[in-house]
Amino acid sequence: MKRTSIWIALILMMTATSAFATSKTYNFTGWFANEPSVAQGEWDLASGQAAKVCPSYGNWTDHFQPFSYTHTNFVFWQDYSASSVHFSVTCTWESVNHTFSGAWFADEGSVQDGENDIIHDLWQSECGGGNHIITNVHFNSFTYTHTDFVFWQDYSATNISGSYTCDE
Repeated sequence: MKRTSIWIALILMMTATSAFATSKTYNFTGWFANEPSVAQGEWDLASGQAAKVCPSYGNWTDHFQPFSYTHTNFVFWQDYSASSVHFSVTCTWESVNHTFSGAWFADEGSVQDGENDIIHDLWQSECGGGNHIITNVHFNSFTYTHTDFVFWQDYSATNISGSYTCDE
């Protein structure tokens, strides 16, 4: 038996305590061919890698080291190509620290199962779910009840508080 969602209990008792910018830079080497301009080739390289490594809820910038390219002027179109293009993508997003209180769980198979459900509910309701990330989860000490039924274990707890960080 699983507990009902704690979402309603949590939504009323959460507080954002601080926000800060987070960034990370990734280095790549790539190539492009059959592009209408050098700028389009750079855009395709950088945006393709940013889509792979950066959170969709943040921003990104690129930096290209100087490189050589080939320009072919056909009668009806231009072709730009380059190999060994060294560039970086810097991802930037906001992280927000939160506190919570009044969380609970019931009918869980272990205390860890209950904590995991609370973390999932916080991630879904406050961090936005999807590819957003919840980190630095801390539970303050709490008391739980363990009932040992013949065929299953039941763990329950109320008035759980703590803190966590959402990457938003």
